[in-house]
Amino acid sequence: VGKGPSRELLISNPALYQPGAPAAIQEAYQEMTESYDLCTAVEAIRSTVLEPLNIPLSIWNNQNQIIWDNRLFPSYCAEHCPNAPACRRNPLVCSPAKPPIPYLKYTCPHGMTLIEIPILFLNQQIGCLRGGHIWENTRGTPIPESEYGSSYGAVSGLVCFLKQIADNIATFCNFDLLRQKIRFQKSNIEKETYSNLCLSASLKRVEQQVTDLQINHHFLFNILTSLGEMALRAGSMELYRSIVSLSQILRYPVQNRGGAVQLSQE
Repeated sequence: VGKGPSRELLISNPALYQPGAPAAIQEAYQEMTESYDLCTAVEAIRSTVLEPLNIPLSIWNNQNQIIWDNRLFPSYCAEHCPNAPACRRNPLVCSPAKPPIPYLKYTCPHGMTLIEIPILFLNQQIGCLRGGHIWENTRGTPIPESEYGSSYGAVSGLVCFLKQIADNIATFCNFDLLRQKIRFQKSNIEKETYSNLCLSASLKRVEQQVTDLQINHHFLFNILTSLGEMALRAGSMELYRSIVSLSQILRYPVQNRGGAVQLSQE
């Protein structure tokens, strides 16, 4: 731009829009974030997102453990770290912090620039991406013949690309926890439905028992009435009075069921 010679042409430097997680999800699953298994999310997107990549990339959890690594190292790495790359042995630079940092760049012991992107889920860091393995032109250090320098625009594009991968992992975490919530709610609905069915069956049994009790009482009083008539015909007044007293005693709790009575009446 301008009258001077062009040193670098930057078409765009995309800035990712990262909306916050819905408040309902944060309130319902905040306690699940610390124990969430990052391996599940990585395995879900491994074949479609991670394996097709042609850049060095590793995914770490908060305990500085590698849970996925494509081992696509430049030849320079193979020459200087033949057994295990130093960048895989060193602990994370993006340690969990509050508030989380956007990303970090650091230089490996052999001079290559690496980029670390935190994996954020519900505003908390659950892991980290480490990738890049590039030489920056802006550092002013000699570039090995087997490598080529990367401009500021290329580095910025790589950062945005790694952020997209981290967002894909976080998106799966959100969907997975929502699926767990739906499954949990479905289980509660099924349990509540079963409880309602059991309650309905119990209510029907109680209604049947009440009906049977009423029938039994009616049958009993009919028998006592018949016995009283037989006692009157036989002229046995003492037996008749006994049958009437027994009938009154049996009828009393039926008539006063569940109610309060005066002490004199009792």
